[in-house]
Amino acid sequence: MPATWKQIVVREDTYQLFQRYRGKLFMEKGRKVTEDETLRELLAHVLPEIKT
Repeated sequence: MPATWKQIVVREDTYQLFQRYRGKLFMEKGRKVTEDETLRELLAHVLPEIKT
């Protein structure tokens, strides 16, 4: 299935918080973490019943 790009609009402070969490994951994993990976981690934490 080809990739479908979607765009969402978030407030600047929400995006900054997201980027801080992304930085935390970078420190834990020792490598660059994509925005998709970060979002999956957040969703898995908030909604553990959903398997990604």
